[in-house]
Amino acid sequence: MKWISVKDKIPNDFVEVIYIIQNEMGKKKIITGHRENGNWYHCCMFYQSVELNEDNVKVTYWMSLPETPKEK
Repeated sequence: MKWISVKDKIPNDFVEVIYIIQNEMGKKKIITGHRENGNWYHCCMFYQSVELNEDNVKVTYWMSLPETPKEK
């Protein structure tokens, strides 16, 4: 898997992805979430998400989630 710049491509709505946010001081964090109608949402707990405040941080890169492990 490779990181994809949001300048090159945006994930489809409602598809869970891993993405990098960066604040105005340059600090970065990797979180999971999805996009919906042009807004990014951060997944906090199962079946709950919070809209990302893009005034304070910007999304720079994203990638698909890896496959889950197979149970034996």
